[in-house]
Amino acid sequence: MKGSGPSPLGGKDCAKMKLIGARYFDKGYANFAHHHDTEGFLSPRDHDGHGSHTLSTAGGSLVPNASVFGNGMGTAKGGSPRARVAAYKVCWTPLPDGGECFDVDILAAFDTAIADGVDVISVSLGGSPYDYVFDGIAIGSLHAVSKGITVVASAGNDGPTPSSVTNVAPWLFTVGASTFDREFVSYVTLGNNITIKGESISPALPKRFYPLVAGQDVKLSNATDATLCLEGSLDPVKTKGKIVACLRGANARVGKGYEVWRAGGAGMILCNDALSGNELVADAHFVPASHVTATDGQKIFEYISSTKSPVAYIAPPVAKLGTRPSPVMAAFSSQGPNSVTPEILKPDVTAPGVNVLAAYSMAASPTGFAVDKRHVPYYLESGTSMSCPHVSGVVGLIKKAHPDWSPAAIKSAIMTTASRRDNTMEPILNASLVEATPFSYGAGHMQPNRAIDPGLVYDIGVKDYLNFLCSIGYNTTYMTFIANQTYVCSSEVPKVGDFNYPSITFINLTTSATVWRTVKNVGAPGTYKVQIESPPGVVVSVMPNSLKFSAAGEEKKFKVTAQVKEGARDGYAFGSLIWFDGKHYVRSPIAVMEEAKESIFYSYTNHINGFAANLEEEQASDLAEHPSVVAVFPNKGYKLHTTHSWDFLGLEDGGQPLPDSIWEQTNYGDDIIIGNIDTGVWPESRSFNDEGLGPIPTKWKGLCQNETDANGIRCNRKLIGARYHNKGYMAAVGTAGSPADYISPRDRHGHGTHTLSTAGGSPVLDASMFGLANGTAKGGAPKSRVAAYKVCWDQTASGSCFFADVLAAFDAAIGDGVDVISISIGGELEDYLKDASAIGSFHAISRGIPVTISAGNGGPGLGSVTNVAPWLFTVAAGTSGRDFPASVSLGNGQTLKGQSLSSTSLLKNFYPLLRGSDAAISKEYAHRAAYCGDSLLDPEKANGKILACLGGKINPIIQGSGVQLAGAVGMILCNDPDAGFDGSLELTIPATYISTADCQQLFDYINSTESPVAYIEPPSTELSRKPSPVMASFSGQGPNQLNPDILKPDITAPGVNILSAFTEAVSDIIYSFDNRMVQFKILSGTSMASPHVAGVVGLLRKAHPDWSPAAIKSAIMTTATVLDNLNEPIKNASMKAATPFNYGAGHLNPNRAIDPGLVYDTTVTGYLNFFCAIGYNQSSIFAISGQNYSCPCQVIKVSDLNYPSITITNLTGVATVSRTLKNVGTPGSYIVNVQSPPGIAISVQPECLEFEEVGQENEFTVTVETNSGSPHGYAFGSLSWSDGEHNKPYVVYLGGYARQPNTVSTQEVATQAHHELLASILGSKEKAKESIFYSYTNEINGFAAVLSDEEASQISEHPDVVSVIPNRPYQLHTTHSWEFLGLERDGRVPSASLWKRANFGEDIIIATLDTGVWPESESFNDEGYGPIPSRWKGVCQNRTDPHGIHCNRKLIGARYFSKGYIEAGGSPEDGGFNTPRDSEGHGTHTLSTAGGNVVGNVSIYGFASGSAKGGSPRARLAAYKVCWPGSFVTGPGCYPADILAGFDAAIGDGVDVLSVSLGGAPDDYFEDPVAIGSFHAVGKGITVICSAGNSGPLRSTVTNMAPWILTVAASTLDRKILSNALLGNKLTLKGPSFSRYTLPKKFYPLVTATEVGLAGHSETNVTLCCPGALDPVKTKGKIVVCTRGTIARVEKGVAVKKAGGVGMILVNKEIDGDFVTPDPHVLPATHLTEADGKKVFSYIRSTKSPVAYIGKTTTVLRSKPAPVMASFSSQGPNAITPGILKPDITAPGVDILAAFSLAAESSVSGRLPLKYNTLSGTSMSCPHVSGVVGLLKKVHPDWSPAAIRSAIMTTARKRDNMKAPIENASLVKATPFNYGSGHIRPNRAADPGLVYDLGTKDYLNFLCAIGYNKTILATFSTKYACPSDVPTVSDLNYPSISVVNITGQMTVSRTVKNVGTPGTYSVRVRSPPGFSVTVNPGSLKFVKAGEEKQFTVTIKAKGRAKGEYMFGMLTWSDGKHHVRSPIVVKPL
Repeated sequence: MKGSGPSPLGGKDCAKMKLIGARYFDKGYANFAHHHDTEGFLSPRDHDGHGSHTLSTAGGSLVPNASVFGNGMGTAKGGSPRARVAAYKVCWTPLPDGGECFDVDILAAFDTAIADGVDVISVSLGGSPYDYVFDGIAIGSLHAVSKGITVVASAGNDGPTPSSVTNVAPWLFTVGASTFDREFVSYVTLGNNITIKGESISPALPKRFYPLVAGQDVKLSNATDATLCLEGSLDPVKTKGKIVACLRGANARVGKGYEVWRAGGAGMILCNDALSGNELVADAHFVPASHVTATDGQKIFEYISSTKSPVAYIAPPVAKLGTRPSPVMAAFSSQGPNSVTPEILKPDVTAPGVNVLAAYSMAASPTGFAVDKRHVPYYLESGTSMSCPHVSGVVGLIKKAHPDWSPAAIKSAIMTTASRRDNTMEPILNASLVEATPFSYGAGHMQPNRAIDPGLVYDIGVKDYLNFLCSIGYNTTYMTFIANQTYVCSSEVPKVGDFNYPSITFINLTTSATVWRTVKNVGAPGTYKVQIESPPGVVVSVMPNSLKFSAAGEEKKFKVTAQVKEGARDGYAFGSLIWFDGKHYVRSPIAVMEEAKESIFYSYTNHINGFAANLEEEQASDLAEHPSVVAVFPNKGYKLHTTHSWDFLGLEDGGQPLPDSIWEQTNYGDDIIIGNIDTGVWPESRSFNDEGLGPIPTKWKGLCQNETDANGIRCNRKLIGARYHNKGYMAAVGTAGSPADYISPRDRHGHGTHTLSTAGGSPVLDASMFGLANGTAKGGAPKSRVAAYKVCWDQTASGSCFFADVLAAFDAAIGDGVDVISISIGGELEDYLKDASAIGSFHAISRGIPVTISAGNGGPGLGSVTNVAPWLFTVAAGTSGRDFPASVSLGNGQTLKGQSLSSTSLLKNFYPLLRGSDAAISKEYAHRAAYCGDSLLDPEKANGKILACLGGKINPIIQGSGVQLAGAVGMILCNDPDAGFDGSLELTIPATYISTADCQQLFDYINSTESPVAYIEPPSTELSRKPSPVMASFSGQGPNQLNPDILKPDITAPGVNILSAFTEAVSDIIYSFDNRMVQFKILSGTSMASPHVAGVVGLLRKAHPDWSPAAIKSAIMTTATVLDNLNEPIKNASMKAATPFNYGAGHLNPNRAIDPGLVYDTTVTGYLNFFCAIGYNQSSIFAISGQNYSCPCQVIKVSDLNYPSITITNLTGVATVSRTLKNVGTPGSYIVNVQSPPGIAISVQPECLEFEEVGQENEFTVTVETNSGSPHGYAFGSLSWSDGEHNKPYVVYLGGYARQPNTVSTQEVATQAHHELLASILGSKEKAKESIFYSYTNEINGFAAVLSDEEASQISEHPDVVSVIPNRPYQLHTTHSWEFLGLERDGRVPSASLWKRANFGEDIIIATLDTGVWPESESFNDEGYGPIPSRWKGVCQNRTDPHGIHCNRKLIGARYFSKGYIEAGGSPEDGGFNTPRDSEGHGTHTLSTAGGNVVGNVSIYGFASGSAKGGSPRARLAAYKVCWPGSFVTGPGCYPADILAGFDAAIGDGVDVLSVSLGGAPDDYFEDPVAIGSFHAVGKGITVICSAGNSGPLRSTVTNMAPWILTVAASTLDRKILSNALLGNKLTLKGPSFSRYTLPKKFYPLVTATEVGLAGHSETNVTLCCPGALDPVKTKGKIVVCTRGTIARVEKGVAVKKAGGVGMILVNKEIDGDFVTPDPHVLPATHLTEADGKKVFSYIRSTKSPVAYIGKTTTVLRSKPAPVMASFSSQGPNAITPGILKPDITAPGVDILAAFSLAAESSVSGRLPLKYNTLSGTSMSCPHVSGVVGLLKKVHPDWSPAAIRSAIMTTARKRDNMKAPIENASLVKATPFNYGSGHIRPNRAADPGLVYDLGTKDYLNFLCAIGYNKTILATFSTKYACPSDVPTVSDLNYPSISVVNITGQMTVSRTVKNVGTPGTYSVRVRSPPGFSVTVNPGSLKFVKAGEEKQFTVTIKAKGRAKGEYMFGMLTWSDGKHHVRSPIVVKPL
């Protein structure tokens, strides 16, 4: 020791003592404070205790009998108890601003300590993370390390906030804090005999009960609140002698005790708040006290509230050792990632830092209060300040053992030997008892004994640190400053990732990255091998994978490569790398931050900063764990959709055209020419690509104007014409256009590009705006040709589109030969003679050209509709079922729904929230600043905040700009109800737009708190919004102000949030401050609705080229729908019923418009007569029409214009109008149906019109008469003509029958009742009988009938009707399965198998609702079966038909139901049989899986060989055919009318089990035929099992989610059929195949399909290996790599083989992920995942002559891991009732081998029909469970369907055959949203121990809970009424527990029934992260079978829980049975 400090003991020399040095440094402090410390000692003496504590912890001598107030008695000692110690005092009495340790003093201390000759420096202080050059500790420690001195520093106490770790320089040894296995227990006993465990080192109370009060109960009268026991808040009179319960927070813990002591309290219970959770600290309070957890604190407050005289006792503290688990990370311990250099993982290690006993200053009291006269030589402290010196002491020991080791080597030794497990050998937990990560503990918990012999170390020298500084950008000046030496960075600066740190961090990993490390041998010679634990979603490889060391000091280098797997999650993931020689484990943590790949961003401009892409819920949830990560949207999991409008309009489904759609019937409008009058066109847009189009139609006379100009337009075969017209603009403005606009047809504004592409744009994949609305953009007529006519220019005071130019465009378009004109412009209403659009369009329709036009955006005011000429087709705007939600989370837990298209997102944190008015530059501007106008906001007030702004008076774009310029981080825009703003904000700042009502809640919250905070969620895309359409508030409304007798608008179409092509000439929002460019843009307006109709008009012109414009308009208007997707009347923006003034005739319905039956046609003469009726004279008529026309002599009424709508104004008595209908369909009779307006009588003559031929016209009159109750103002009705062919089938559901028994007579009565009900709507019983095609008379009360939309709407209002359901189609959603499920083993049935117990399900009757059955299959042979059970009432329908079914004793019933299919337009003979026979194979497959016989030697092409059998192989079977193969008109599907008929028959026939592998989109339970039918079945004791759907991996896609259904997800088996690909680089890739073909064993040339494409074919078609796209010359003899998609997988192989290829490697695209499937290819082939496909492409690029070999196909059993969730399997949460977890269970559903139909088409041409086939889907997993249900029904015939379901669910497993958690298809841990309760275990289900039972009454109570009224529920039981105290959904006695929107805590109840032996069950809970779960009682004792016990489950949020789903588990166990229930929780 070279130096000694001033003597702290009056000059006594420190030398040769333990404490060998002491100095102090206060000049920095004094300079800042302008005085020396006046409260402490101006010497090194410690006045605070902190320094004494840390120094003695590091190196204090052994002191026996040390304790604090007698607690923790033992020998105190430091880590290096024989070390010498020195103190450097740099911290002083805190100043008012909190400063106590200053950089100047810290650097002086470092400088002195280095010179004095210390070996180790321990630094338990720090500030916020800073750049190293500005951080005194970083600078001082670098100098120390360069002198060989190890510096250990505390990580900080700002946890658990991520990125809060401080002291992050890589040369520092940074230490986190955790608990150790000692606690100071102080129990609290309440008067209700509950004992609660707390911690304390406080004085004791005399042993008796004391009055117990909450702080608030003893509040001083003038105090605002006493909950927290703040200073001066407690009333001494009320407090005296009582124990006070105080809530933690705001003031110091000991300060609360002081307040209780000061007020005379006897004791204190300190209760954690939710943020503090489970963290307890033992403090030396003034009064007897105990510190309890948040959960226990809640119990105490509840107890206080529950009784008049609460009492309690606080026991004295007792020290207890051996606490488990330990260590647990301290909540205060600061966490990573490193905010300065994220590539360096910090903290480095964790050590004990909670309740640490060490020496203390006798000058300080334990509490720090002046009144506290207690002084202690030893005291308990907590903090990373305490953990840091623990490590310092161990560093001293290692320094002694290895004096030659560098500081880096010592740090490496401690880090690489640290432990990541606690003393229970489980992973270390954080303070919330959730598994911690390296961001909490670094490399782990220090293990000193192992650190002394680490084997290898990662060493670092000074030069390495200097290179590190170079790599992070330090220049020579900075390097000189921080390192005190001139150092020139190398020209090849090393990467930060290559810094030789003992931990490894990859940042922003997109595909793969490599880092290098070097290890030095510090042990004996030996060979080390690598072990890798890759982070989830990442593959880590190390080269070389073994290192041989011959001598100590030898160094070896290795590289580490991390590669992102498909499906990898964005955000951080963790793993580890270990070098192992048999003795030493050299462990390094690996942290990987995966960044979204470029391919996941769907905008193709360069402005996207990575914040706005599309996210799956699972990946968003993962990223949300880290607040520094901005929300990103990954590239996997979403099925491509269209721009969505056409999906919404029924032309396609999920991006796939429907076979009956108008698109298919018109070849997508091929060669129709659509002209668009607008702002021009951006020709380079992909929407105008001409790929695949033939020559331009010869009728085209147009041109491309200014084609040679630099900014001109080059036309092609798609964009065949472009003109511009600006002379009118020039005349008005005096210039050719603004300097910024193009003097050409090129579009600068984007509007014209958008509208033209909406009408006729080509399909464009992956179109989106900022990643939102991602899908395939296309126009209404996607194969049409298009032409652009530019008439609109930059906005001027006079306008932008001028009369002369508009007329010129019409004139040119007519001459050019367009077929349709779309125009989306308009102005104020004017006389037709003054309206360019009216004049031009009249000339167009006179030439047979329809003109569609927008209705204007002047809504919601009445009379605001524009463009009202009757020859125009005027279009209003509605929504399309798609939203872009961006919710606002408030600090009080509220969530407000908003809309946004913002391209940036906030970090996941709460931000200060401020009104715009409160951020005003001065008070006088506050009112205007409320609107957040530019220059009105004060940056000092707004900076860093979210501003709440009023909307309506300023353009939102300007508002957003103002907010952004003021430095705010986000904006919440409040709707002005008068402004009528629709759509979504698209700003450059995070923003959202909320409703007026939500805005009020927002301001109420701001007013309620001093520090309001909020967070704006990033926008997302939400489809299938209900209700839709809803009329847009901006949409112009009727009545027609120019001619009120013509109803306008005519129609409505999607016009809100429409994605279409856009110009790239300007930014997204066309403001100079916005530099974002988009290729596709979302716009709203009637401008967007009009081109939708124009596209459909083009399709109709293609289908009916002879139809006039009026006929086309009539077809569209008369087939429109007035119902939304909830089958309710369309609503306006205020969610009130809309009227024809909003929507005209209704919402566009393209598929019906192609065949309207009749049309109201109008000729040009009809319009000329209209002019006469409105008073035009001959010259006026000539002016507009160009025709000399004389008006007829007789009076002509406007109302007699043959318009498809009828309007009569100013009606006083009776009025009559006439109309004429033309037949454009088949001959037939049409009957009128009238729905009169209220107070009006309407009659029609004649009531029946007969049409004998096409083109025939018939006239009728409509007489309208007022009555006494006539309303004032407008009233609305409808008139429809029907021939029965042009209506639609509906199911009318009336509930259940409250009668017994079910007999023929009661069925007849029911049928009569159905006729009478419908007759009340249709007018006669005869019409009702003709309309009804099913009466459901067994158990289901209802009927199916053909009705018009109006009739369906009318009958839905009838009080007896529960629901009216459109007859929309539902879709159809093993040799080894049963062995995998444990029912057999190697073909033998074990004695414990459920098969044996259930006698293989003998005589149980299992039925399927499906595609029928192939009865001749061996699976249905009845050999060995006895007589059919007598209870069976079923039949074999159509058994005499040549294709009929002959039943037997196995297949005992078969029926078919096709009337619903026929009414939808199908024919059973179209590709099928009009019998129960199966033509598709699906029904045969599912029925044999559920109950097929044992059939030996079954395989598919020789693979998967074995015995096929069903789950209940001795069951009897019945098939109910309700699904049909489809026709040109309908497409395949299962129709509700037939599904309900199948259910009704099956219930009556007497089935035991119903297996239903079909479903539709999630829908209201009583609008879902499967939910309705299954409800009635379950009521009769029939268990119904349904498939969960195949729409995964999207969340909330699960279907069949009614709680009475057993809903089944799908997962894999442990069997694979593999054909591996071997590449020339020796890489073997595994893939499935059923190919029987083999290659001679040699390598073959390997090529991508692109390399061998045939000239003339698009790159897309070549890549996909479409038929004919490959060049035979280039392909011959090669293996071709083809990409999955578009065409069948096997057809790709056919294409390769035809081109001469010898093999095929089929690779997935990103959207396909890891889901691969075997196919019977026609050549050697294999199917690879997307990740493996990339490896193939990478190999091909890496070499000139790539080669490959495809191995022979083999069957592999017992593959691992299995099960894995199938990617297609639909996922939760439940979209209808989130309080019910769905799916319920998972079962095998991938590559299932079962019986098949010999009539089904083979998947490959030339293949023989298959007797057995493999299929995949939840359709396949469903019958697996059905078979098991049959077995359970046999073993337990008295069990209810709910009991059976419970037994299956509670015995399921959540682990795979590697005993690891089940994974999803991306090999990421799955959740209950994937698998429900888990994977089915049949043998366990037979003996579950306990069951959760339910009956019909429980389900009725459930329906009450979700809002069904008593009228509906009474239809099921006349004795049932909803209870007055309606139970909650969560209280339904379901085997799983799902609680959503929890705000604080919630309690649910459950009842379990004992179905086993007597016994006692104890509960075990794994709480969801962020929540505590308490079960009461904790044990249940059963003394007999059938006994029931109730328990409650209380779930409480800890702190401010995130609004995401979390999962846990509740298990009851008696030692033998484990009754498990998943817990799902979502906070509000």
